[in-house]
Amino acid sequence: MLPEKLERSQYGWLEADIVLPVWSDRPLRVFIFGEQQDTLTPEQERAFEYLVENQAAIKATILALGPAYYEVLKERYAAQGFIPELQSPEIERAMSLRCVHLEENSENGVALTGYELDIDWEEEHGMGVRMCLGEIRGVGDGAFNFD
Repeated sequence: MLPEKLERSQYGWLEADIVLPVWSDRPLRVFIFGEQQDTLTPEQERAFEYLVENQAAIKATILALGPAYYEVLKERYAAQGFIPELQSPEIERAMSLRCVHLEENSENGVALTGYELDIDWEEEHGMGVRMCLGEIRGVGDGAFNFD
């Protein structure tokens, strides 16, 4: 199952709306990066299919990162005092998927996939997680997947 309607963005990459029911019933935007391509590469197709088929496991992996990332931000912004005190269940409830990035880069025939999240405790930068299949390749702010 590939995205049904691909659109070219003003920036040159492809975009589509998808629904990932474990995250939300509302459509999410998926950004498909590549040099003026008209469709997904085979590597991106494999990554997208993995995402759809394994979305519950991916969500669990990403939510499990939340408490550690919260602590990093809490320490980083301690002087400003704008990170509220939260416990683990509250942290996970405060995380929501904003969009997905299917990257040009791949490993072993599968594109890297970026997940950009809104996090209620730090609304300006959000959270970004880069994965290949179910394995974490990096965690940072929401712009992390553009680096």
